[in-house]
Amino acid sequence: MTDQPTDGPLTGLLVLDASTILAGPLTAQILGDYGADVIKVEHPTRGDGMRGHGLDKDGESLWWKMISRNKRTIGLYLGSPEGAEVFKALARTADVVVENFRPGTFERWGAGL
Repeated sequence: MTDQPTDGPLTGLLVLDASTILAGPLTAQILGDYGADVIKVEHPTRGDGMRGHGLDKDGESLWWKMISRNKRTIGLYLGSPEGAEVFKALARTADVVVENFRPGTFERWGAGL
């Protein structure tokens, strides 16, 4: 991913981005643009759907390059008890959690806060 801004109005804010496709990741990307430290949580084998969306350059989606800037990425299977526990531990340290799954999904996975 691209380098994190070193200074901005949101420097020091930790954002956990567990969202997919466009609206949630765009929200987290904008927070990162303003200096927040954003950790993007992706499925460990499938990744975010934006990775394959739209036109690409050298095999990488241009949309993904835009939406993932200013983010660090972790592969985490939220549907497993271990993944859910890691997610909850990360979420306890975060200032903001961004997610856009259907209501009840995180609770069904055991990852609800």
